[in-house]
Amino acid sequence: MERVIKVLAEKENSQLTEEKKQSKISETLFLFIALFTAARSSNILAMRWDEISLSEKIWCIPKTKSK
Repeated sequence: MERVIKVLAEKENSQLTEEKKQSKISETLFLFIALFTAARSSNILAMRWDEISLSEKIWCIPKTKSK
């Protein structure tokens, strides 16, 4: 039984580590976008892929999302 608990704990730690990595990536991307665009945090959080043109390197924020 102890072995099962140990394996489950290791698996849980592995999942938590992966979630922490993903969280760190998200935070880094958010800060990068915030610093280089000076956009409001609410606009960054609501950003959608269809608003971004990678070929033109622009992000068009819809008027409904800006003041």
